Amino acid sequence: MGNYLLRFEKDSAVTKRMFFDRPRTWILYEPMDCDTSLLLAMTFSFITSSFPYPSHLFDLTHQMALSSYLSVRSLTRFKERVGH
Repeated sequence: MGNYLLRFEKDSAVTKRMFFDRPRTWILYEPMDCDTSLLLAMTFSFITSSFPYPSHLFDLTHQMALSSYLSVRSLTRFKERVGH
């Protein structure tokens, strides 16, 4: 997949020219099983459906952040009451 070119000048260098050959054998992918293809289809459909209308993802992440903040805050208040 390439050949070497030697230059003998003031700045002697060895360079390699790259070129792409046709593959001798084609790479054939093995078929995937049913579970993997179902997971791939579900992931692909979720990602493509999120592009036109992403606000439901923003709402979900906002609710997750709020619940995380409130749970840490309530735990801190509980520890203050108990005295730990």
